[in-house]
Amino acid sequence: MPLLGFAATAELLTRYAIPTCHQVAVRSADQLWTAKSSFEYPVVLKALSQQTSHKTEKGLVKVGINSDTQLREAFQELSDATLNEHVDVFLLQQQLSGVELIVGGKRDPTFGPTVLFGLGGIMVELVQDASVRVAPFSFDEARRMMMETKAAAFFTPDGFRGRKLNSGVVESLLMSVGKLLVEHPEIAELDFNPVIATADGAYVVDARVVTD
Repeated sequence: MPLLGFAATAELLTRYAIPTCHQVAVRSADQLWTAKSSFEYPVVLKALSQQTSHKTEKGLVKVGINSDTQLREAFQELSDATLNEHVDVFLLQQQLSGVELIVGGKRDPTFGPTVLFGLGGIMVELVQDASVRVAPFSFDEARRMMMETKAAAFFTPDGFRGRKLNSGVVESLLMSVGKLLVEHPEIAELDFNPVIATADGAYVVDARVVTD
């Protein structure tokens, strides 16, 4: 099934008010140097292709870039690594610090559009801690969904190990994803992993959308 390109994915997220980190797509070194003026270090640089969904495993993500020199080296390394591959764009992103969550969705043949929530990041398949609901659902149901997972500790009054997350913005994100899936039957599945959550917000850092 085809993977939705970056521009179409970004437009979809904007339409449903799904927050992302500050990011700019570029296609050349000149565009990269122009774009970097709106960022503060550290930043992340990714090579995006509709043919590759697992960028980290393929070495197409450079994180913790803290200087112009490191950014120049990262761009060159990604350019060299993708010489024989089609790259849609290079994506420059502000690197965020927070708790990694996953928000996903798929079209179940029996139940229809479903939304998944849990702790995210590269360990998500190992941890396998997630809650699922059939969309559409209420804010209260979104809250219950969140509290069924190990991420629940971050939404308590005291938080967990000094980190307390904003439950309202995560509830809104889950509701938006549910609405998106209900209104777009052509979307077979989507995967927002990670979503970086903080005390103030929740931001999609990596988005994968698959259409029928």
